[in-house]
Amino acid sequence: MTDTRTASDCFFCGEHKPDVSPGKRSPHLVLKRWRMAAGNNLSRALAEPRDSREHKDLYWDLCEAGLLGGDGACRYYISIITGTDQFTLWDDEFASNVREVVVSKTCPAASQFCQDLNSIQFLAVFLRRAWEGIEGRKQERRMTKTEKAVELLLHHPEWSDERIAEQVPTTLKQLRRFTDYTGLRAMGQRQGKP
Repeated sequence: MTDTRTASDCFFCGEHKPDVSPGKRSPHLVLKRWRMAAGNNLSRALAEPRDSREHKDLYWDLCEAGLLGGDGACRYYISIITGTDQFTLWDDEFASNVREVVVSKTCPAASQFCQDLNSIQFLAVFLRRAWEGIEGRKQERRMTKTEKAVELLLHHPEWSDERIAEQVPTTLKQLRRFTDYTGLRAMGQRQGKP
């Protein structure tokens, strides 16, 4: 954590927590870096064979049920795509791995959409398609309009919403209802890009 008043870094463990009332958060302490402990339950389930009950349950919980939101699904997909355990990495290391995979499958300009964990959650639909390709499942289902819009945005960040809507095909109004698409587009705009 970083204390915004002094710009000093603070490290806390389970025994040495900041002096804050239960249920409250200090407005001056900002989480700087985070990771799960080594040997966590998610990592153990990931290490099991893919056809095992534990691994299938992990996939279902993270990717289908979305128990950890987009972050959990992205960590699972990137773990399978890269063959590494993304559940024990620091969050900035994980974000870097996501950026590397997305750029390798799209274009260098797509890195603007992989800045932090807030933006990465919107990439779950794209990473799912990449995971399906590795698993040999890509042909099992049709690509959704949301997936197509996100993929077009990642391949062509300079395209306008109108052009992407035309290519999907969908209406501009419907395109703006795709949460993952609008989240990524907003991230690109915050970065000062189209």
